Amino acid sequence: LKLQKCCSAHSSGGMWRLPARVAARSCFVGTTRRGFAAASINITFLKDGAEPLTVKAKPGMSILDAAHHNDVDIEGACGGQCACSTCHVILKPDDYERLCSSITEDEEDMLDLAADLTETSRLGCQIILTAAHDGMELKLPSTVSNQLS
Repeated sequence: LKLQKCCSAHSSGGMWRLPARVAARSCFVGTTRRGFAAASINITFLKDGAEPLTVKAKPGMSILDAAHHNDVDIEGACGGQCACSTCHVILKPDDYERLCSSITEDEEDMLDLAADLTETSRLGCQIILTAAHDGMELKLPSTVSNQLS
């Protein structure tokens, strides 16, 4: 994959972008209103009996990666390979609708193994964050089912 300069105004400033043919179909390209790469976004993890934890994440990271980078208690036993359900998160309905990626059959199969499954459940390793996800709130289920241990 070859990066290109974003425009002549930034050619000396080191701003890079993905080729248009790739960016048009890539959910992970986070941009701000002006079109520049977003430095970071905020996502909030909610857990029963605990204070909400708002963390910074970079567009292009998965929710699982963002959680691990910020010491959020979420397992991810398979290392983010969509082979378990330990990174199960529950989204608010409006946040669920904002996701740019549709759920795959593999993810549905893994979610069938998750405890506390809801209509808005997803695997954190399968959601790639974009600038549009800024402010998203994710509930961590009270029970985690680890089929790998």
